Amino acid sequence: MKNSGTQTRTIGVFFSRVIAVTGERWAYPNAVWTRPRYLNDFHRIDIPQFSSSLFSFTPYLVASRDIANDGSEYKAGMDLFWKPSGDHQFAATINPDFGQVESDQLVVNFDAIETFYTDKRPFFTENQAYFEVNNPGGQLFYTRRVGGPSDDGAGAANIDAAVKANGSFGDLGYGVFAASEDGEAGRDFLMARATHVSDDLTLGFTQTHVDRPFFDRIADVGSIDARWRPNAQWSVQAALMHSDTETAGVSKRDFGGGVIADWDMPGPWRQQYFLIHVRNDMELNDLGFQDRNNFLRAEWESGYRQDNLPAESMFASHQYEFEVQRQTDDHGLTLRESYAAMRQSEVRDGGNMFLLARYLRPAWDDPDLHAAMAQSGARAAQPSLSNVPCRVKAPVGSAGMRISKSRQICMTAITCMAACNPRFHIGDRFDIDVGLFGMHQQDWVVWQGGSNFGRFKAERAELSSNLNWFIDDTQELRIKLQAIAIDAEAIAMRTPDSNGSLVATASSLSDFSVRNLGFQIRYRYKLGPLSDVFAVYSRGGFERENLQSGDSVGVILGDTFALDQDDQFLVKLAYRFAPS
Repeated sequence: MKNSGTQTRTIGVFFSRVIAVTGERWAYPNAVWTRPRYLNDFHRIDIPQFSSSLFSFTPYLVASRDIANDGSEYKAGMDLFWKPSGDHQFAATINPDFGQVESDQLVVNFDAIETFYTDKRPFFTENQAYFEVNNPGGQLFYTRRVGGPSDDGAGAANIDAAVKANGSFGDLGYGVFAASEDGEAGRDFLMARATHVSDDLTLGFTQTHVDRPFFDRIADVGSIDARWRPNAQWSVQAALMHSDTETAGVSKRDFGGGVIADWDMPGPWRQQYFLIHVRNDMELNDLGFQDRNNFLRAEWESGYRQDNLPAESMFASHQYEFEVQRQTDDHGLTLRESYAAMRQSEVRDGGNMFLLARYLRPAWDDPDLHAAMAQSGARAAQPSLSNVPCRVKAPVGSAGMRISKSRQICMTAITCMAACNPRFHIGDRFDIDVGLFGMHQQDWVVWQGGSNFGRFKAERAELSSNLNWFIDDTQELRIKLQAIAIDAEAIAMRTPDSNGSLVATASSLSDFSVRNLGFQIRYRYKLGPLSDVFAVYSRGGFERENLQSGDSVGVILGDTFALDQDDQFLVKLAYRFAPS
C-alpha cells in the first residue's frame, strides 16, 4: 500500500449478496464485473491511515503414506513473512510442502495447446497480484512452472527454497521473486518487476531469468508494459516483450506484444479493440504462459447491457456481445476468421439463458507445427439454458436443432454435448452437487506424431460430484470426485497434402479408450489464523489403451473407478507464530 505515511487513504468498496439457490444478486454500488471499468465503479470512501508491522513464521510437518507403492514419507519446512510497514512485505519458504492438499480439476487434453491451471499453493496465491503480468500476447509469470513437472520426466520437482518481496517508495513499486529446485534437473527462477503509478498512467518493466541445466538452456524475457486511463471512458493496455534463449549453444531472439483498448461509451454500449503480434521465435513458457507464437490477431468486440426491462418480462436483464476476429501467421496463412453474436439473459426466477451464433470462414490449422492443414468453414449455434435443477448445453455444427418442452436437445450434428449438474443446499453449512456430462464427436482429429493425424468417432462421458460440509467454525469436510471416460473408434489415418487437405494414408490406426479418475476426501481443523490440521485421502489414475473388447463408453466409465496408480493418505500440521 503506497504512501502509508499519509493521514488518510481512499479506498473503493463494493458489496454484493447472492442467493445461491436462485442465483439472484443485489449489489452496491451498481458495478458489474463484465464492464471494462468494473473496479473504477466502486464507491470511494476516505478512511484514517494506520501503520502496522508484522513478523510471523509457520513451521509445518507432513506425514504421507503411499498405499499404491507401499511407502511412507515425512517432511518438515517453514514459511516466513515480514511486513515492516504498509509499504513493504517479504515472504520466504524453506523446503515447502506443495503437495496436493487441494486437488486440481481433471483435464484430458489432446490439443497442442497446454492446459492452464490456477494455483492453490498459499505461497503463490497470497500477495501475488503485483507479479501477475498479463500482457497482450502472453503471461510473464505462470506460477505452476515452479515446482511443476521436472525436466527429466521424474514427476513433480521439489523446491529447495523460494523468496519474494514487493513494496513501494512513493509512486515507484518493486517486486522480486526467486526460487530454486532440487536435484540435477532442478531449475532456477528469477523475476524482477518495477512500476511507476500516476493518476492516469501505470508504467511497468519486468525481467525474468530461468536456468534449466537438464536441457542446457538459459531463457531471459524482458517486458515494457503500460496502462493508460485518459478519462472515465477509455482504458488502453499496451506491452512490448523480448525473449532471448540459448539451448545447447543455439540462440533465438524475438519480439511480441500488442494493444488492447476498452471504450466504455456513454449509454449502454461499450467496445473493445485488440491488435496483438507475436513473432515465430518469441518464447515465454520457461516461466510464463503462452498458448502459441507466430500470429497476428486483430479483433473488434462491441456489446451492451439491458437492465431496465418491464416488470412483466420473464427476464431481469440481457447482455449482448458482437465479435469480429481475424488471425494469421507470419506467412500470411489465415488461422481464424470468425463472426459471432451472443446474448446472455438473467431470468427472474434465478436461472439464465445463453445463446451464441458463430460463423467461421475457411482457415488453416497448424497446432502441432509439423504441418498445416486446411479447415473448412462452419456455422455454429450454442444454446444454454440453466436453472436450479439442470443445465443443458449443445453446440451444433452446420445443423439445425429444436428444444423440446422437457429441455432435451435433439440435433443432427458433427459434435453435440449435453450436461446436467444439479446442486442441493441443505442449510447454510452443507451442499452437494452431482454432474453428468456426455459428448459425441462424429469426426475427431488427433495428432499421431510427425505429420500424421488420426480421425476418430468418439464418445465421452464424465461424472463429477462435490460435497462441502462446514461442520462448525473450526471444521470442514470436502469430498471431490471426477471420472472421465473416452471411447474413440478409428476411422482413418490422414496426412496433409501440398494444399493442406487431409488425405488418407496406408498407415494403420487403432481404436483406443481413455480412463481418468480423481477422488479426494479432505478434512480440515482450524487451530487458529493460518494454522490448520489437514487429513487427506486421495486416489486416482490415468490410463490410455487400445480397445480389445469394444466396450461402450458407459462400461469404460464404470471401469474408471478401478484405477489406483495414485493412492495416498497424508496428515499435515501447520501452525503460525506471530511474536508481538
